[in-house]
Amino acid sequence: MRRLTAFTLSLLAFALLAGGCATPPPVPSDVFYRLDVPTPDGPAATVPRFDLTLEIRPFDADGILGERALVYSEGDDGALLQYSYHFWVEGPSQAVQRELAEHLRATERFTRVLTPRFRVRPDVEILGRIGRLEQVLTDESAARVVVELEIGAERVTRGGGLLVLNTYRVEAPAVDASPASAASAMRSALRDIFDRFTEDLTVALSGQPLR
Repeated sequence: MRRLTAFTLSLLAFALLAGGCATPPPVPSDVFYRLDVPTPDGPAATVPRFDLTLEIRPFDADGILGERALVYSEGDDGALLQYSYHFWVEGPSQAVQRELAEHLRATERFTRVLTPRFRVRPDVEILGRIGRLEQVLTDESAARVVVELEIGAERVTRGGGLLVLNTYRVEAPAVDASPASAASAMRSALRDIFDRFTEDLTVALSGQPLR
């Protein structure tokens, strides 16, 4: 009886040891998303064109909105959270700056659209702030995104002056609650905001003397 008990205890100890050596689940891989905003198809024949140099500065972004991890909340009044394994390829401040510059170039309304690294004195400076760039989870299968940018354009040459200062906000549904769908919906929302800002800037410049 004692031998049987000892043998049983040995088997139990072996089972516990084997269980402790079980392979842990794999750690999820990091996933990176580009903030590639769809550009306009091309300028319309009737669109006004301006012999101006525009300079787009990096957008301001407070706290976690300026970090590379995708941000989400569980309802409009919920705290902002960051995904652990889902990131933008670059920080939103630089990404939004670059994408707005690409958008304005694609409209072909302006002679030059640059960023500060070119060190060219511009005619118009464009500055902005990211107010919201987040996924809002409503349940396990549904979500939407909220994107809000404050964008201003200031005339530097010919005496200066504020041309545009508006807050642009877009709420759009996502296909599902995945981070990938959120990233896609944010790109579309930014395209809508860029279109609206471009029209506002065009209207403002139409009443300004050209170079």
